[in-house]
Amino acid sequence: MIARLKDWILFRGVRRRISFLFLIAAFLPVITLTIMLYGMVAEISHEQDEQKKVETSRAYSIKVYERILFAEAAIQRLSSNPEATWKARDLLFNTVALVAPNGRMLQHTGEPLPASVNEAISLARKSASYPHKAAVHVLKKMDAHAAPAIAISMNRPIPGHPDAILFAVFNPMYLWGDPEAESQEFNTCVYGVDKTQLFCVYSEGSQKDVEQAVAKGAGIWELFLKGRFHGSNWVVATQHRYAAQPTQWQRFFSIYVKVALLSVFLVGFLSLFQIRRTMGPLRKLIDGTRRIAHGDYAPVEIPANNEFRELATAINDMSGRISEQIRTLQEHEERFRHQARFDSLTSLTNRRALFAMLDVLGEDQYVSDLTGVLLLDIDRFKFFNNTLGHRAGDFLLRQIARRLEHLVDDNDTVARLSGDEFVIVLRDCKDREEIRQIVERIIMGMGEPFNVEGNDYALTCSIGVAVFPEDANNPEMIVEAADMAMYESKKKGRNNFQFFIPTMRDSKLNRLRLDTDVRHALERNEFFLEYQPKVNASTGRIVGAEALIRWAYPKLGVVSPDNFIPLIEDIGLMVPIGAWVLETACAQNMAWHQAGFTDMRVAVNISAYQLAHHSLVPTVERVLQETGLPARCLELELTESAIMENFGQGIETIAKLRSLGVHLSLDDFGTGYSSLYYLKHFPVHFVKIDRAFISDLTTKDEDAVIVRSIISLAHDLQLQVVAEGVETIMQRDLLLASGCDEFQGFLFARPVVGDEVKRLLERQKRDA
Repeated sequence: MIARLKDWILFRGVRRRISFLFLIAAFLPVITLTIMLYGMVAEISHEQDEQKKVETSRAYSIKVYERILFAEAAIQRLSSNPEATWKARDLLFNTVALVAPNGRMLQHTGEPLPASVNEAISLARKSASYPHKAAVHVLKKMDAHAAPAIAISMNRPIPGHPDAILFAVFNPMYLWGDPEAESQEFNTCVYGVDKTQLFCVYSEGSQKDVEQAVAKGAGIWELFLKGRFHGSNWVVATQHRYAAQPTQWQRFFSIYVKVALLSVFLVGFLSLFQIRRTMGPLRKLIDGTRRIAHGDYAPVEIPANNEFRELATAINDMSGRISEQIRTLQEHEERFRHQARFDSLTSLTNRRALFAMLDVLGEDQYVSDLTGVLLLDIDRFKFFNNTLGHRAGDFLLRQIARRLEHLVDDNDTVARLSGDEFVIVLRDCKDREEIRQIVERIIMGMGEPFNVEGNDYALTCSIGVAVFPEDANNPEMIVEAADMAMYESKKKGRNNFQFFIPTMRDSKLNRLRLDTDVRHALERNEFFLEYQPKVNASTGRIVGAEALIRWAYPKLGVVSPDNFIPLIEDIGLMVPIGAWVLETACAQNMAWHQAGFTDMRVAVNISAYQLAHHSLVPTVERVLQETGLPARCLELELTESAIMENFGQGIETIAKLRSLGVHLSLDDFGTGYSSLYYLKHFPVHFVKIDRAFISDLTTKDEDAVIVRSIISLAHDLQLQVVAEGVETIMQRDLLLASGCDEFQGFLFARPVVGDEVKRLLERQKRDA
């Protein structure tokens, strides 16, 4: 404000001079033009007004003259039939009289004559000098305030009175017309000889103006009566009724005052505008240097191409360089600050910020409060990432991040630890049960499909839960505890959660050793296959065998598939190891065929990774070609969940496999989607009832009902049924009675190596 005041004082002399010059330059032409226009408009307005009054007088004269002509025609008709005159006098005349040449009144009808009888006789005699012609007369006033009466006479032979003269006095209403029909703006008057007023439309003060106008010869029109009607000419004059009525120039002057005021305003505005244009650049330069001192580097805009603009360009260049340097420093600082706290892909809290928050949380934690630390891992994410591509995988991770944020409260924190691992910090929990409920909600929410590139994908997650400060009292240890609990949940089938318990630390060490050694097991030939025979339910004969992978781990002995299959999936070795299993199983079955057992089928499990991988169908074709095994002797077992993870692609791949001639089996039926809609679309040959239903078949009626329903449904769909996990004779008998086609379980044979299967087949052949 002070700076602006200084500027005003500095430039006020210049402003005053410029303003004065603008006022002079504006007012001189305006005043000159106004005077000239005023004279022209006044003259034109006066001429137009006079013309309008003359036209009004002329129009009125024509109407009066036409009425006199009409009256002349009426007099002529009356002279032919005077009797009608006395009986039916119309509206043209007030009085009609028949006068003899000697002045004697022969007949009379209507009102009394407004003049004396002598005047009428005198006028009648005067008319006699114009035979067969009409004459118009102005009768003298009987009353000083009354208007003169107007009469018309005609000297024309009349039946019975050849020398008589018709004499008629006009009805004023007819002759002059109805005043209400005339213009309200003007007053029109008629004058006779010696400017005697015969009639005025409006008998008011404006008559004086009319008389003055007649004297000046303004606004008048002369009505010629002398030539046809042998009377004196009349003068018709018109003037405004109201002398105070605004004229054209007065309205112009009113508008002019407003325009003049507007001109003053515009001049003042233009003066200020021009001052700002003239002195503004210097003020802008001063303001610009002040802004730079306060950290505002906006350029100084000088539109004029002069010295000010050159100076402004130099200042702007300097300001731009300073601004760019500071902006670059601020961007780097902000980027570093964001990178230090947030994950670049998902915008979640990153690992560094997570541990910093946990560190602060540990210091502020009350004893009565519990904090749940959840480590969430997406099951088989590497499979999705490799199958769909890294771009789709990144998009999926962002969707997962948004859903996790939606599933927890605003007070909780979701962080990305690494890859597909997320950490969720649940604050202010009352007890473990509250944590459990939240974890269950998260697992349920994560089960909803994710849409990636127009396709829906079902994902599951495994969650490890550690409670702070009960399980650990520092960030590193609490996250490690949650990590151990998470891997324990993966071992138990995924899509579940586990709370941390101290014994998990030993399990983690074992898992780390397995993770390292399983990567080299294939190249060291540590994997081998065992085969569990399948028998025909009706004959009890072996008709096939399921290939089961085993790991001969030198350090721990034979390792259960439940312990190393999840590791194989996590590290991405399922496809090459699956191909090895397929090659080995087909080669073994070909060996059985060469031994004479040509009806044997070998069943190989196909994982979801393999089913989604583009190499599955070519691999099966190659193995069948290399081993020479007939396609009908190879059975591929697929789970419902593996097919449903990408239903469209899964069905397409299965159809291609079936076209090769191999048999397809739906494994673990009843534990997955188990939808009749999907089942009718699966192009498979066999349905395997999961062992979970077989184990309680003889003790739970509902399991027996389910098994019978599955068998009946499969047969209706032209599918054969295999029951796995058959361990008792009662189970076998119930399944046989229900129509089951094949059995597999310890009751018939345990998993054995290929040579042992050959011996079982040979014994079966001998016993036959």
